[in-house]
Amino acid sequence: MRIPLSPQAIFLSVAISVTIALVSSASVPAQSKVVSEQDGFPKELIEGVSAIGSPGTPGGLSVFGESAWPIVVGNGVGVVAAAEREGGKAGRLIAFTQEAFLHPDVFGQADTEDFIRNAGRWLCGGGKRSTWANVGGGECKLGEALNMRAAEDWQDADVLVAAPGSLTPARLEKVRAHLANGGGVLIGCTPWGWQQVTPDLRLSRDLTLNRLMEPFGVVYNHAMAGDTGPDSFVVGAPPSRWTHADQAFRALSLEELSGDNEELAKRTLKEAVKALSDFEPTLMMPMRDFAARGESEFAKELAGWLQAEEGRRGLRPVHERWGAWQMIGPFSSGRRGKELENELKIEDEIPGWRGGSSGPDYLKEWKGAKGKVGWHQVELEVDGRDLDVGELAVDQHLALGLEGKQTPEGWSDRTSALLYRRIVIGPEVGSNGVSYAMKIQADGGLRVWLDGSLVTQVIPLVNGGAEGTVAMPEARFTLSLSPGVHHLVVKLVHTATRWRFRASGGEGLNQMAVNAAIDRGVDYLISQQYLDGSWPGYSGYGVGLSALNLFALAESGLPRDHPAIRRALSYLDAHPAKHVYSLGCEMLARAQLDRGDQVEILRHEAELMASWEERTGLYAYPIHPNGSFLPEDVSNTLFAALALSAASRRGIEVDPETWLGMIKGTLQCMEREKSGATGRPPLGFAYRPSGTSTGSMTTAALTILLSAQTALDGRLKGRQRDEIAYAVDRGLSWVDANMTLEKDPGGGWHFFYLYGIERLGSLLGTEVLGGISWYDSGAEYLMKVQEANGKWTSQSGDVDTALALLFLNRATAPVSGDERAVEWRLLSADGDLSVRGKIGTSLEVWLTGIDEGVREANGLDSDTSLEIQSVDWVARSDGKESVLATVSSGGAAERFAAALAPDFPSAFELFARATVSVVGGEGPPIELESGLLQVPALYTDGELAYGGDDIRNLLRGASADASSSRSKPEDALDGDLSTNWICEESDRDPTWSADLTSPVDADTLLLTHRGPRPEHQGLSRVTRVRVVINGTQTVELDMTRELMKKTVVDLGGIVKVRRVQVQLLGFTGDGNSGFSEVELVLNRR
Repeated sequence: MRIPLSPQAIFLSVAISVTIALVSSASVPAQSKVVSEQDGFPKELIEGVSAIGSPGTPGGLSVFGESAWPIVVGNGVGVVAAAEREGGKAGRLIAFTQEAFLHPDVFGQADTEDFIRNAGRWLCGGGKRSTWANVGGGECKLGEALNMRAAEDWQDADVLVAAPGSLTPARLEKVRAHLANGGGVLIGCTPWGWQQVTPDLRLSRDLTLNRLMEPFGVVYNHAMAGDTGPDSFVVGAPPSRWTHADQAFRALSLEELSGDNEELAKRTLKEAVKALSDFEPTLMMPMRDFAARGESEFAKELAGWLQAEEGRRGLRPVHERWGAWQMIGPFSSGRRGKELENELKIEDEIPGWRGGSSGPDYLKEWKGAKGKVGWHQVELEVDGRDLDVGELAVDQHLALGLEGKQTPEGWSDRTSALLYRRIVIGPEVGSNGVSYAMKIQADGGLRVWLDGSLVTQVIPLVNGGAEGTVAMPEARFTLSLSPGVHHLVVKLVHTATRWRFRASGGEGLNQMAVNAAIDRGVDYLISQQYLDGSWPGYSGYGVGLSALNLFALAESGLPRDHPAIRRALSYLDAHPAKHVYSLGCEMLARAQLDRGDQVEILRHEAELMASWEERTGLYAYPIHPNGSFLPEDVSNTLFAALALSAASRRGIEVDPETWLGMIKGTLQCMEREKSGATGRPPLGFAYRPSGTSTGSMTTAALTILLSAQTALDGRLKGRQRDEIAYAVDRGLSWVDANMTLEKDPGGGWHFFYLYGIERLGSLLGTEVLGGISWYDSGAEYLMKVQEANGKWTSQSGDVDTALALLFLNRATAPVSGDERAVEWRLLSADGDLSVRGKIGTSLEVWLTGIDEGVREANGLDSDTSLEIQSVDWVARSDGKESVLATVSSGGAAERFAAALAPDFPSAFELFARATVSVVGGEGPPIELESGLLQVPALYTDGELAYGGDDIRNLLRGASADASSSRSKPEDALDGDLSTNWICEESDRDPTWSADLTSPVDADTLLLTHRGPRPEHQGLSRVTRVRVVINGTQTVELDMTRELMKKTVVDLGGIVKVRRVQVQLLGFTGDGNSGFSEVELVLNRR
């Protein structure tokens, strides 16, 4: 039996190495030992094992600890790793890169069962029959299949089985304690899969399994392993030492490697750079120091990897290190009304925590409200080392340290706690130090100290206002920090219903940053739009996604005459909506864009929407895209309510009975008060009656009720008004009790919930929901998780960007477009110089790089540094050239960018001509030119009205054939621009044809490039075709170079067409090209 360590000793054993690293500088490992690949390798793990299975697609592991070993690798990528501390006395763990390894079904693959049995023995120090349990409890099928004993309490097991879903932040400390007491943990995770499901999080910061394993010298990374045997991984001798990241770093820093070994070592280390946390002390910090100080080629290459991480995840600077939050409590607060002023015994020590001192004694215990208490690290849902740490439920975290003690409802009333952070500022900031603006909020008031001195305090509010509508008490202050170690302490007291803590930068919401985030999101949506005005995704909902994106673009201030808006309206005009969601989004978009020309369409759509209401008062799909009939729900009803409200604001009358029905149906979805409940309990709303309450459905239901109340102004009876008032009051109490912006409380679609918060806050006209400034906090969160290309992705990347834009655009002025017809196009060209362009309110062009072959072509060494002195932006049209702008060195953020007038009467070519010199060399300057940017003329009205061409296509239903196909020939006739017919690259005479069963009258053939949306500018395209009609009439012509335009083939009059054949005569790029659509139409009648 193991003797358990105290919580303080556990915390110290886990955190002391990180603490030391925060106050010491990393060293270059020039004299470090490169150990043998055999040192300490646990051979007993692979005894009797020649191969293990390969379930699914395993990910990768980075192994770097002194007592950590890659056990199985797949093409240089770690598949299984083992690690221990203090020879196993402080715990052992084994990690697999596929969760399927944690299920007995994998036992039938190769020697997997023998390997996992060996792993179990090694994890518990050699015992043949041990106790196993899943982290968090539940049936441990893996242990049962191995004939191991099941632990009655999972925390008493010898071996714990952990996966991403079971190792929550709340359980992390308990599993650390299990390891510190000599226990074993068997871990399974598919890291690339986790990243797909949680794209707004980071493996290096937010995966709890990595937080657990990193002190052991193992983390999951972004790589994917490849099989080394038939559906298996070969197991034998210990893997190459260069699959161990720390050994790879030491050898590369000493320039000891070459050839395949050097390549493998670099691949190993590059993955570690992406997976390790910013201040990991044993490898990441030495690498960052070496890259900053070293002068070798490898040091420069490593610096490049780290710079890429800076761009990808915002790698935090070495000289500004914020430690994780630590907490101690609960303490009794003393006399009511004086909770903050009543000083705790531990507060007597705070003046001694001066700058440069060691700060709190983590081993010391204090008398608390529930017995002895000590310091423990706060584990947040997402990484908490930035200034912005989101929201912390204080009482829930304190309860983790009170296991075995009773915590009845209200146990934390009139208690207090301390939070602490260590901050280390490096000498690089200079003698003046650095300043941070901070905002700290807490229910019940707070007191803040820096380096032992009181900075500020906020007395808790008493009877401050209606529940949930008063903001949490907050303190704004500036931390002025000189180089060295600093100590930030916050005292919290519990006097309100909830006990929450939030911390963030205190500059306030930066509206310019919000506008920039909106513009990036708008740019992303436009880059995804097809030339017919549609967006791909959710095809079962017809125009639904296109209507939603149009609504988001309109709310973002895109002008009515913008090409993206005109295309989308053309598409909606041609394709009637058939679902509540789709029709609701379309009505919202039309109402937003209405200039008097949309009213009659809206009137018809409002009548259709009202007719879809069910007898219950709720709305259904009416037919789900999968073909089934599903019961009505609050979510569909929300979009009906929003759409009918928008129509009402345009003067369209909606039958009061429709609103009354929605009220009746929505109230049926409210929770029922529990028997014996007292007071005014919070009551949420579910998707359907008798379901589970969630944040997204509660905000949806409240939006419906408030919208109906507004629409029925003065026509509600007393009982109806009372029912709505009660439901809204109880629903707002539920929002208050569960308010968070980091997820949908109760489970559900996160970004749909955020949009619900926006609608609810706007309808109520309040800046505060659930005690927080919902817009500021939500906007800060959305800016933090927006991807570099402008996209947002939570549960659905197709929809989340639109929902995020709808949130951010609450009461914001237009920030994109200026109510005039503007172009929007992405342009690119390569050559000796690579250039990019974007047509918006002006033509913006910039340089992106110099081709690697330039040095060789000019007789220069590959490491020669080149410096661009100036760039001319040159237009070419009809054989004539003119310089439109000249940009000299040092301008426009070194991109040599220029903004040119947008009024182009016709298409022309644009290129960059640069004067380049050799740094430190002699000789004349070099003149380089880019490839040609093809700048288009403005679109015609017809080119913005392709939305109905698929309906007019007379070839729909024809039989299609082709000389070769990477896809199906019929894909060019399906009316779906997300599908394409593409020929094989080896096809020397690529030809596509369609045959009709009966001849049709037609006068025009339309050819659409493959992938016709701005994102696909770089795809290979057809440049010239020969069109043959009925085997006799031949037309040969050049295809338009414009991706967002169709090539028009005039047949010379009305022709009876039976057969269409198109031969591809030329391409850009490789020969993998073709058409998204081939359309035969009759324009003259």
